[in-house]
Amino acid sequence: MEKDIDYYMSLPYTQRVNRVEDEDGAYFFAKIEELPGCHTDGNTAEEAIVELQQVMRDYLEVKLEMGASIPEPTGLPSGKFPLRLPKSLHAELQQMAAREEVSLNQLMVYILAKAAGSGSNEEAAALN
Repeated sequence: MEKDIDYYMSLPYTQRVNRVEDEDGAYFFAKIEELPGCHTDGNTAEEAIVELQQVMRDYLEVKLEMGASIPEPTGLPSGKFPLRLPKSLHAELQQMAAREEVSLNQLMVYILAKAAGSGSNEEAAALN
């Protein structure tokens, strides 16, 4: 398979968007983790993400024209990891899940997402 612009644009690169506040006010900074120098900003997160797609295309076109190597994203983790808990904590979490009428897995996804600061609507919906 030829590794052209469409090939690279279809890969699951990691996009990060952060809200930034400085002396000029607030804005959103977006970047592709695996592509050094591939970043942009916008007044809203949505604007930054849309702009990031064009910046990524331009970035990749230049790299391809130069014959430079382009890093590809590494595989995503499986989403599973073993976790050992004290029996008392396990029991407490099971009780909490029962009170919320969700599975222990749903509860843990919600708690971990919230603690990581990335609690999206999807995780919140899992508890409803």
